[in-house]
Amino acid sequence: MQNIIICGIDRLGKSSLIEGIQHKVGPLQAIHYQKPEKLNCLDGDLKKYQEKSFYNMFHLLSGNASLILDRAHLG
Repeated sequence: MQNIIICGIDRLGKSSLIEGIQHKVGPLQAIHYQKPEKLNCLDGDLKKYQEKSFYNMFHLLSGNASLILDRAHLG
């Protein structure tokens, strides 16, 4: 199992880096995170969105999958 988190500003080359990593080590599942959304089911609460997003992310990381997290907003 191998997990990689890629963070950085726009147009930095994160996607190119991820592609290069996959060519080198094999097909790791890449998950691209987006900016927080004001979802109706969370009453538009961005804090709740972040909490649920981080909970799900760490749940994924604790499993047996090999992942690349793109813009996981941990930086």
